[in-house]
Amino acid sequence: MKNDTKLFGHQVIVDEKEQILKEVANSLYPGLNLEIEKAAELVHELGGLFVPAHVDRTMNGLYAQLGIFPEGLEADAVEVSWRTSREAMRREHPELKAYQLLQSSDAHFIEDVGRSISLLYMQERSFKEFGLALKGEQGRKVGEA
Repeated sequence: MKNDTKLFGHQVIVDEKEQILKEVANSLYPGLNLEIEKAAELVHELGGLFVPAHVDRTMNGLYAQLGIFPEGLEADAVEVSWRTSREAMRREHPELKAYQLLQSSDAHFIEDVGRSISLLYMQERSFKEFGLALKGEQGRKVGEA
C-alpha cells in the first residue's frame, strides 16, 4: 500500500552524507503477515540474522503483540529499547537468558539517538563480525555501555 506521508512522514533512503537518494513510495509501516517462527526461518535461509526488535515496547513490542516470547524461537539476539534495562528484562522474562540481549535507543526522534547503546567488540565493521559478536565467538562479543 502507498505510504501516507501526512500520517507516517516521508520514508527516505539517505547516503552517509545524509543526502536523500530515494523516497520509498510503499508504506513500510504495516506488519508482516507471517508467523514469527517462519519469519526467523526465512531470514536464516537468506543468510541473515534474526533479531526481534524492541521486544519490551508496550506498542508493537513482541510481548505486547503476542503476550509471550515463543519458546525455542531461533533468534540470534533480542533487542530491548532504552525504556528498560537488560537486567530487568532477564529478571522479568527468564526465557530471555538464553539470548544475547542488545540495547538501543529505538530512536524515532533525533533527540533519542544514542540514548542507549550496545558495545560491539569486533575486528572490523562487517556483517560477518556482527554475527560473531552476537554468538560470542572468536573473541568477539557484545558489551554493555
